[in-house]
Amino acid sequence: IKPSDIRFNDFGGGKIFIVIRDKAQGFSYVYDGEGNLLTAPPLESTLVEIRANNADQPNVFFVQGKSLIIQPL
Repeated sequence: IKPSDIRFNDFGGGKIFIVIRDKAQGFSYVYDGEGNLLTAPPLESTLVEIRANNADQPNVFFVQGKSLIIQPL
């Protein structure tokens, strides 16, 4: 079992996001393409996805307990 997952998301136009999920502690961290942390404090989650919406504003979707939470980045 891997202790962490790393995902790279490139939506074009310089919108790059890196998601690091620490499976052991249950925390996820989202960084922009320049390495700036966008989620402080870290997200307590078991699953994290980033999706761009029609307004060109990316949202982070994450599961916390039995809840799906959606928030803009």
